[in-house]
Amino acid sequence: MSICVRCAENPFTTSLCHLWIAFALSIDTSGFSELPWQIWIGPGNGFVQLSSQNDFVLYQDAGSLLLREIKKVDIALANKLWKAELLAKLVARAKTIGTAVVMWASDHDDKYPGQTGWEDELKPYVRDSNIFGDFTYTFKGGNARDIEDVSGTELGFFVASGGRVVVYADSHVKFVPNP
Repeated sequence: MSICVRCAENPFTTSLCHLWIAFALSIDTSGFSELPWQIWIGPGNGFVQLSSQNDFVLYQDAGSLLLREIKKVDIALANKLWKAELLAKLVARAKTIGTAVVMWASDHDDKYPGQTGWEDELKPYVRDSNIFGDFTYTFKGGNARDIEDVSGTELGFFVASGGRVVVYADSHVKFVPNP
């Protein structure tokens, strides 16, 4: 199995590192000269040199010169993997917010935060307050005992491609597709 030297993951995972490379390598180079050409690969630290047949890539990372075989990736597949990675990140952020709300409620006599000031109330319960960016908190607040269906009561959501990532009052998270 191959391991990416930049992120130490299998290069066929959904890491954005690999998707940048997949996109760059899908470019038709038949009109270019026979000399190897250079492209800039996303968030990396330098240029990548491709062989004239586009079958190997030479690049520098952490002071080492590395040579890797290139395997072409279907752009549709790369796009699908990229969307799946973004969705997985939204689900993880939503789970963190749901857990923070439940912890906050536990510390406040089983009362959930209201729609005003909820971010400031939850900041001590998360590592990074940037996690709240783009999250829509819809719950109006109140006592947990007054909620009839805890697993069906929405606390808030992230908008995702094709739907929403919803956090419920019992802190579980679910992707709800658009109708």
